[in-house]
Amino acid sequence: MGHSLNHSPGEAVRDAGVGRDQKERILRWPAVLLYFYIFVPIFLYVGIETFLFISFLLFVFIWWVASREKFPDDLHRVIGPLLLILLVGLLQVSGHERYDVFKDIWYVSNAALALTAGYVLMRNLRDLGRFFSIFIIAAFFVALLHLVRFALHPELLSFDMEDIRKYAGVGFFEPGLGLTLLLVARLIGLKIFRRNIWFPFLATPVFVVSVALSFSRTQIVSLALMWLAVFGWVNFNNGRKTVLVIMATILFLTIGFLFPQQDFISGHASMLDKFLFSFQEIRVVDYRSMSMINEHWRGYETARALYTYSLGTPLQYLIGGGFGANVDLGLFMDLGGERIRFAPILHNGYMYLLVKTGMIGLFLYLLLLYRMTRKGILLSVSESREIKFCGRLIIGLSLSFVSTTFVVAGMFNKSGLLSMSILLGALLAYCSEGSPHAHNFQAEGRK
Repeated sequence: MGHSLNHSPGEAVRDAGVGRDQKERILRWPAVLLYFYIFVPIFLYVGIETFLFISFLLFVFIWWVASREKFPDDLHRVIGPLLLILLVGLLQVSGHERYDVFKDIWYVSNAALALTAGYVLMRNLRDLGRFFSIFIIAAFFVALLHLVRFALHPELLSFDMEDIRKYAGVGFFEPGLGLTLLLVARLIGLKIFRRNIWFPFLATPVFVVSVALSFSRTQIVSLALMWLAVFGWVNFNNGRKTVLVIMATILFLTIGFLFPQQDFISGHASMLDKFLFSFQEIRVVDYRSMSMINEHWRGYETARALYTYSLGTPLQYLIGGGFGANVDLGLFMDLGGERIRFAPILHNGYMYLLVKTGMIGLFLYLLLLYRMTRKGILLSVSESREIKFCGRLIIGLSLSFVSTTFVVAGMFNKSGLLSMSILLGALLAYCSEGSPHAHNFQAEGRK
């Protein structure tokens, strides 16, 4: 009988009775691919990673079709909304530039490919500790890549925050993810570095310093959401904690929106100033001058996106203008080293979907975020510590995507958040219905 995605190539190897050393060599390929997927967008053009995704998953698809087995339900529940978004976006491509159409297809499909790749890799590794160790080691080297710039140019540490970000970059999400996985491994009790017990003590400060020197509000908020989820504060099954978090969030948002408007975006601004200005930066205001537009650029983008959407027909309100539709900024702006007036991509991923795929596309993405969060909530009550903390991580990652979609396009960011999508797909696979690790959780649900 053939093997489905629920019966991985790794299981076929074990069943074949080959020697232990040979098994280890054959089963090493998921680890190698995982390192590739984390490193490629950092060192090389991100399109190469998309090519690797497609090549690998094409092989998996052919193998699955040949096996004549059922496609995993838990996987298509996740990637199904993204595939439907692709379909909706293709309904109105007539008259748009082909290059812009293909870019939009790439942005949306990359998210589905990354989730699926993470899912398939975990179903073949079948070992949470091994996956964590691979991811942490890869994140460690990504953090070193960020910090080596400061080692080579220590004078950067005397620069203003904005100048540091300009010359040393804004860092990467991987160090924060690595730090979170170290925490979760400790809470679960996973012995992931038995031969090198010193490694977590080396990696932790490297991760912390890398995150701190990124001066990235988005990364810090994402890290905070994941840690709140890991410690059970945003898991929505503890009423008292949930109420406290909601009250604190409302208070923080109120302070941010009501705080007196000042020039917080100067290089001399503190990190707290930057956080407070974040809320005013995304607000839609009366843009009377170029300085006002520059200071509230993301809010201006959102206003222009809403204006573009309002010009559509009733049908376009439902399905959007299609892939390749651009947002008229009303003026020429220097974006990415190029002066453009018609923006093909936006910082706000929700507005991006609304313009391209209408209310239907936006609803499908929100449905995906809801499904992932709900899955995490259900898993977080498991008696198995591994399943419980995987569920909490799924909640944290889902909330991080909710947050990052406002400011860096979330899942539709072409490279920065691919590691988050891979990790999310892997956690869903580990806790999936066909996984032996989820048996305890499923048994509890049937009682």
